Amino acid sequence: MRILLLVLIAVSGWIGLTQFRVQQRAELEAAVEVADAEVVVYVTSWCAVCKQAREHLDSRGVAYVARDIETDPGAYDDYRALGGTGAVPLMVIRGETVTGFNADAVDARLYAPREDS
Repeated sequence: MRILLLVLIAVSGWIGLTQFRVQQRAELEAAVEVADAEVVVYVTSWCAVCKQAREHLDSRGVAYVARDIETDPGAYDDYRALGGTGAVPLMVIRGETVTGFNADAVDARLYAPREDS
């Protein structure tokens, strides 16, 4: 009986460690994706303006990373660090933060000449 108990403990520990590693890898990949993205949009699922912003980016073929601040604690922390105070969407376009959605302002930042060109 003790051997069975030890085997169960070892297997559950191995499963827990494996799940932890998978979660760490997913978090690392998400962080790399966000760091490499030129456009990151902080959203909530219920926000109609967030939906408009995403549709605008989609219609222009702009690749972006959407981060839900209600379901992802890391996204919420990043949102707050960027000055987010409750208003969504908050967009980061080429390192510049834009709160709310104004199509002209977004396009101006998207299509502005790059400083490194």
